[in-house]
Amino acid sequence: MTWNPIQKRFYKTIAISAYTKNNEFFEARENPKLILPDGLTVFLGLGLCKSEGEKILDFETFQKEMQKSLP
Repeated sequence: MTWNPIQKRFYKTIAISAYTKNNEFFEARENPKLILPDGLTVFLGLGLCKSEGEKILDFETFQKEMQKSLP
């Protein structure tokens, strides 16, 4: 999983960045509500680190929380 719907943030091990054809970079990970312009290339990466990982939500909890956020 990449997203924690309860805390409304990406997990710490997820890297998300985007850039335009003019090499303008956007750090989307820290601002998930950032409205990005059309035509971006977006990178989604999973960082492998030696520190202790985060507790990830079980699928049922994740699914319930995601349903709450749908219109």
